[in-house]
Amino acid sequence: MSLGGGGPSSTERSAFQTFFDDGILIVASAGNGGSSSYSYPASYPSIMSVAATDSSDAKASFSQFNDEVDIAAPGVDVVSTVGATPAKRPQRRRSPIALTRSLSPT
Repeated sequence: MSLGGGGPSSTERSAFQTFFDDGILIVASAGNGGSSSYSYPASYPSIMSVAATDSSDAKASFSQFNDEVDIAAPGVDVVSTVGATPAKRPQRRRSPIALTRSLSPT
């Protein structure tokens, strides 16, 4: 998930810890402020915090960096399907039997 803002919340921290204790892995963006400040929920110990790297595999200029960041992944010049034109779906064809039945008087 890519959420962030505000400070930590004991209610939120407890909920994420419960998910973690139940074996649920939650992954969140470390943040896009370009500083070492903490962003939540990514900075809770029970969340896997992901920083961004640039096309040279260095820390992206906008990425948060702090001791709660667990991993880094490409965040600049990433090929995406967002905005891509969807492929045309083939038209569903009705069988002759179904067409005949739909045209038959009841």
